[in-house]
Amino acid sequence: MFGARNQPAPFESYTVAQLGIEVLIRPFQRYYLKGRRKIVLSSKWPDFRFTFKQGIPDLFGSDVQFSKYEFVVDDMLRFGPLGESFYRFSSGGFLNDPSTVRFIEYKWFRGGDYFLFTHPLYTYQSLEQTFASPSVYLTGSYIHHFDGFFLGKIPGLKKLGLGTSIGATFLTVPDEQINHFESFLGLEKKIKLWDTPTRFGVYYLLQPVDAAAGFRWKMSIDVRDTFKDRWNW
Repeated sequence: MFGARNQPAPFESYTVAQLGIEVLIRPFQRYYLKGRRKIVLSSKWPDFRFTFKQGIPDLFGSDVQFSKYEFVVDDMLRFGPLGESFYRFSSGGFLNDPSTVRFIEYKWFRGGDYFLFTHPLYTYQSLEQTFASPSVYLTGSYIHHFDGFFLGKIPGLKKLGLGTSIGATFLTVPDEQINHFESFLGLEKKIKLWDTPTRFGVYYLLQPVDAAAGFRWKMSIDVRDTFKDRWNW
């Protein structure tokens, strides 16, 4: 359907048996109980998450033996009239020799889409192709929504209810000499669509300067999570 950008990579079939654990640390978390339900409130600290997966050989015919880890730090910050920020930093890799890891177990980094601004904390807007690597990596993303802090002070534009945003993302895989950085500006509008708070946006990539035309200008849509009382990004 998408031509050269969607060609499946061949790999030899094999059997996997693995055990995994995920530890989430949310310092000084606040909450309240409603019956048997625990309602989590905000914290002044970010979430710290550690994930570990161990491939177990010979269990139910398993052909793999690997130790995969990942550290993640993420949070949302509110600054009152200045708007709100979202950020996410992560690093991971394998404790064993990466050359012994099967292709499908690699860490995958999702590329961007033509004219579609995808979730900026998990994807890379200017990468033309998704790729995978078994090497140690470090990646981080940040986006801040100023809402109407700037445009709301300009006569005429104030009535339009437009907001602005700015953000950046980086990815580095030292063993493969991969260093990627991108930044962007956005113009956003919040409306209620079928009683659901919805935010539309148009974004322009500042970096990299050689981004393909289809990845320079992008549009997005985000729906507010009314249960958590926050946007997704």
